[in-house]
Amino acid sequence: MRYFVRLFIILWTLSVVALTACGQQPIALDEARDQPSDSTVATAPPANPITETRSATTELLGGGTGRIVFSSYRDGESEIYVMELDSKEVERLTDDDARLSQPVWSPDGNRIAFVRRRGAEYLEIFVMNADGTGQVRVMTNYRSLDIEPSWSPDGSKIAFTSSRDSFYDSSDEKVTVLNIYVLDTTNLQQTKLTNTRAWDSSPSWSPEGERIVFQSSRDGNNEIYVMNSDGSGQANLSRNASSDVSPTWSPDGRKIAFVSDRGGNEDIYIMDADGRNQVSLTDHNGQDKSPAWSPDGQYIAFHSDEDGDFEIYIVKTDGTGMTKLTNHGDFDGFPSWQPPRSAPPVGSIPSELDPTNIRQMLDFNLMDWLSANAIPMTTTEPGHSLGDLAPLGELIGDSHVVNLGGLTFGTSESFTIRHRILQYLVRELSFNTLVFEIGQDDAKLINHYIQTGEGNPSLFLAELDDPRWNTQEMLDLIEWMRIHNQESGTAPKISLFGFEVDNPFLPMDLVIANLMRMDLGETERRELVYEYLGERSSQVVENVDWLLGQVGYRAKFILWEYDYDFAGAVQGGYLGNISFHPSVGSMLSAIYEEDPFTIGFAFGRGEMTAFDSLFEDRVLTTIKVSSAPPGSFEWFARSTALPVFIIPIRETFDEESLETVWLDRPLLSRLTLGVYQPDDPNSGFHNIRLARVYDALVYVDQVNPTQLLQLPPGSEFESQETPCADPGICVQ
Repeated sequence: MRYFVRLFIILWTLSVVALTACGQQPIALDEARDQPSDSTVATAPPANPITETRSATTELLGGGTGRIVFSSYRDGESEIYVMELDSKEVERLTDDDARLSQPVWSPDGNRIAFVRRRGAEYLEIFVMNADGTGQVRVMTNYRSLDIEPSWSPDGSKIAFTSSRDSFYDSSDEKVTVLNIYVLDTTNLQQTKLTNTRAWDSSPSWSPEGERIVFQSSRDGNNEIYVMNSDGSGQANLSRNASSDVSPTWSPDGRKIAFVSDRGGNEDIYIMDADGRNQVSLTDHNGQDKSPAWSPDGQYIAFHSDEDGDFEIYIVKTDGTGMTKLTNHGDFDGFPSWQPPRSAPPVGSIPSELDPTNIRQMLDFNLMDWLSANAIPMTTTEPGHSLGDLAPLGELIGDSHVVNLGGLTFGTSESFTIRHRILQYLVRELSFNTLVFEIGQDDAKLINHYIQTGEGNPSLFLAELDDPRWNTQEMLDLIEWMRIHNQESGTAPKISLFGFEVDNPFLPMDLVIANLMRMDLGETERRELVYEYLGERSSQVVENVDWLLGQVGYRAKFILWEYDYDFAGAVQGGYLGNISFHPSVGSMLSAIYEEDPFTIGFAFGRGEMTAFDSLFEDRVLTTIKVSSAPPGSFEWFARSTALPVFIIPIRETFDEESLETVWLDRPLLSRLTLGVYQPDDPNSGFHNIRLARVYDALVYVDQVNPTQLLQLPPGSEFESQETPCADPGICVQ
């Protein structure tokens, strides 16, 4: 009961009156819900900014430019304003129908990051010039609040708080979770720094950029924590039974200001950077919130309702010189002191976040569509609830054939996600036949074990022609099928078959390697490769069709194969051509018309198991996966910041809709066989028309190498489980 009381209090303090119980806390969990929807692009500032009486400048109070940016409701909706401290003159920078708040200066004083409410529920982070022009959104996530921006000292990153990890519990009640992320301003990619089921928020960078201080409720009450800038080394600094929130680092890095209610009301406190010597700076009857250091470290600005409504105050760091800056009668808050304006360092924020550059870099239509249509998956691991796959089941509908594609044998997630989907298809949709890309004789041995329990599946895997099947993940899948058949109850039992063709067909990568050794022109080489691919695809489809005829065409089949083989029309090939070849997917679609449902697999980054060369003396090793190049599907997919999700392509694609037209345009995407190619760091990326290839696509942001099983002595392949010695060279 105490938890729900505390949660109610926290949620209440996020309302329009208090705005945040945690200094700069999520401001719109309550306040945004009663607002009308608005566009996602902020409007320009008013032609005649509203100002107060201006006087001559004397000296710059607090250092820097002597200016404070803040948000205020003085003109109706919350807008961004800037104040000259010597004259108290106020200039309005924005004129927007949406609610704007939490402005914060960039370290060079040339940009302002702020939060803009979108629609009735969500918040996003924008950046604008110091005069209010050039407003541009720098991230998108349609299912969350992205708030509390904090610039790194060099301007290359923005740390922020996000609710995107919130979830629904077993009673279908939403559990709000806050974690801290960081945005790289040079490429607009986002990285998660904290990973709790609590509230981690209010990040603030240390002056040297190596640490971030933040608040967390992970211990049952709000405490001040510190971590390294990569998210490691998280430690509690405040260690107090009261609520300690809204930390901010002093310019010299020696002190941290924060808000605490340990005295009965929320007041401003200061402590050493290591958590020692915690002392009160203010002692008001009201609530003091959102402390912000002056550039010279001599003052702290904050907002307080000491006089009934929230106004902005400043106080010296010794507690003297309390001064009220605003007296408007409505909310004025979230002050940020402008640092000295300077030329930005090379590669810093002003060039990358120029509005024109951002709009050239990003296709916001694509990013918005991904964020709005992504179906989050709760886990990649089998053995958990399958409820998150129910939307996928609705997409599959009455299809009797599901093409379950994968990019490679080399990632653990390529196995485990397909394992989960297989469990769902069998238990919920009554699929009963699994067809693998292995020879039919090998499949018979494994199927005999699945049906009877007789035999040694580890030995079966070790004797397969391709050692990439010999993994713990594959063994776990076989064991699950065996257990399922023993305990299936009303669910159908599973049978396993193989559809891979035997000699003279060789693995595709070996075919290419041998062609590369031959003295052939590119055209001749391309024609031979595509002749081989077309012939192999025809043979595979004949095998699948024969199997369907054996067990009955109304049986429900799952075909486990590469994305490449299932692709309905793959553009670009291993030799850089622009031809098309008949794939397994396109042939199956021709035979069964609209029935086959193709699920692809994509991933963003991580490590994988792969061969170290294209040639016959190759060995398996662990390699680092190359980052997705800008403009690729994987690059855009990372903008959602979801660890794993499903994109419903068949259901949402409309060739006449501008929102989905990009799905039918060539888009660079990873399509690899998992072979190391040292002469091509972007090996495996091809231009693909997603709407012609997949009906749904599973994306995983972070992948890990498979767990290879020990091969018996004398095996044709040897395994090298240690990572590549030089990640700069061994990149997939």
